Amino acid sequence: MTDSGSSETLHQDLKKAEAAKDKGSIGEAFELVVQYLGDNPIQPRARLLLAELFYRGGCPEIAVEEVRKLRARFPNRESLVRLLEALDPLSPSNTSDKPIPGSAEPHSTVAEGSVIAQVEFELDDIELLDE
Repeated sequence: MTDSGSSETLHQDLKKAEAAKDKGSIGEAFELVVQYLGDNPIQPRARLLLAELFYRGGCPEIAVEEVRKLRARFPNRESLVRLLEALDPLSPSNTSDKPIPGSAEPHSTVAEGSVIAQVEFELDDIELLDE
């Protein structure tokens, strides 16, 4: 278990990653969020930020997989369903009422190199539980 000081440091590290993303430094943000996830691998806000960075970095299929994993953990979060529908609108699994196991979908319907849609990842709009 982490003490409140190290917990606060982790929170600040995530804020630094978000700030780097906001200023357009995707590589720096990616490095910071991966470093943060090394200490806190299942933190949902960090996983969502990672998905956004993959999407902005030209890897939408990896972004879709990250969001699917979050959806499997939080199956009742409508905001994740909407995000998946925007990221990968052709996939029938996005609208299923059943939780999506993290590894059950071997491939996204996102074509490599394709432009999906302009998707805005609004972290504050995605209602996730901080663990």
